[in-house]
Amino acid sequence: MKSPLFYLIEKLEPMILKHKKYKCMFGGRAGTKSRFAQDIMSGEINSCGSKVYVLRERMKSLKESIYAGINKSIKDLSLKGFLPVPSHWEIRHKTGGVFTFGGMGNIIDMKGASNYKFFLMEEAARTKQSTIDTLGPTLRDTPGAELWYLWNNESSSDAMSQEFIIPFQAEIDRDGYYEDDYHLIIKVGFQDNPWFEHDESLLGEYKKDKEKMESKRMSKARFNHIWLGDFIDDVESSVIIAEWFDACIDAHIKLGIEPRGAKISSFDPADTGGDAKGYAERHGIVFTCLDEIEAENGNRAFFCESSTCRHASWHCLYQIPQTKLSREVSLCVGG
Repeated sequence: MKSPLFYLIEKLEPMILKHKKYKCMFGGRAGTKSRFAQDIMSGEINSCGSKVYVLRERMKSLKESIYAGINKSIKDLSLKGFLPVPSHWEIRHKTGGVFTFGGMGNIIDMKGASNYKFFLMEEAARTKQSTIDTLGPTLRDTPGAELWYLWNNESSSDAMSQEFIIPFQAEIDRDGYYEDDYHLIIKVGFQDNPWFEHDESLLGEYKKDKEKMESKRMSKARFNHIWLGDFIDDVESSVIIAEWFDACIDAHIKLGIEPRGAKISSFDPADTGGDAKGYAERHGIVFTCLDEIEAENGNRAFFCESSTCRHASWHCLYQIPQTKLSREVSLCVGG
């Protein structure tokens, strides 16, 4: 019997070569996330008889799942022994392996699914925090079990973004992925897909959307969301859109303006509160630093580390006399 042939893009190889409890693939269009997961899970069931639970936050019918896509993968890979059982929302295999499909409408039911090898949460952008908190502990009874999330990210404030992107944003932006003992998180898009330029339909969609962006019929933020996997945090009724903020970056250089005037730093006093503390530096009309810090004592940490250590040559610090903040500033700057 001829062995099935799997095609995958190089950036996604770690998804099958490394074991992590939480594996995430997110990004823009044409990154092959869904096709890759469908093929790999079909092969896993065919070879090992594994059990895969294919999930969405909401799934009222099989038409709202990748049921058809998985059947197509099985056919394209010429895998034998699979039996679709749509009445039970399953695709079964002669090895005892199975694809089970379901939604998270009744999250309590998921607590009985601990013997699955994989949870595959597709279209995961709108997954609720309660779902994230439940799925990990539920998947526990099978050695080497993994939870796969696939999504095109939406808002930076979404639960998925806050759980799997924002805490690791610097590493993802720098390397295209993040990895630790528990997570493998990969941002993938059409740029990583060597077959993209040969797909006339997708390539046509890309060119069409690019033309719409260049003619101002589509915002740059929306184009970057669809094709580059950026967050879509602006709204149609925004007074100030994302591109305007981007245009301000280094605008003084583009316009030949030399910063003049006072050098000022300001701080959002928060004492020992648990929230992040804002900090800004400005030279004339140019903001040279916008930052925040999370620390047990934000006043002492920020003024000691940011104002004193990095900018010891000058201090224009906003102080409120006879307050705890002014005392912290005094301690940091030496009296």
